[in-house]
Amino acid sequence: MAKSEATVSSVDYRRGILSELSSILEAAVDDKRLARNPMHAKSVRWPKAPQERREAWLLGTARRVRDVISPRNRIAVVLGLGCGLRQGEVFGLSPEDIDYARGVLHVRRRVQAIRGRLYFTLPKGRRPA
Repeated sequence: MAKSEATVSSVDYRRGILSELSSILEAAVDDKRLARNPMHAKSVRWPKAPQERREAWLLGTARRVRDVISPRNRIAVVLGLGCGLRQGEVFGLSPEDIDYARGVLHVRRRVQAIRGRLYFTLPKGRRPA
């Protein structure tokens, strides 16, 4: 990992690379090609996630942003701010993901750009709700 620190500056990007590698190795474990995932070894040190402090928008700011966006896209602002969804999660929603009777929204997929193409992928936690 020391070599990647010299060439890849973003901690999030380095963590993403390690996460993808771990997913590939986990598939090899599932296919019985590896006994265990070496990325889970104590000797593997993942870069520490940065502790960023983020400020929520004031209600007035959120309303102004919502009001200047085209009516077709306003729901994205409402879902993002009101439910805490990420952009890709908002774009991945389908009407059947909303349980109106229970007042529950299920995040089952997200839209992710991979090499310039859009795909449905699992949410960041890797488990659909």
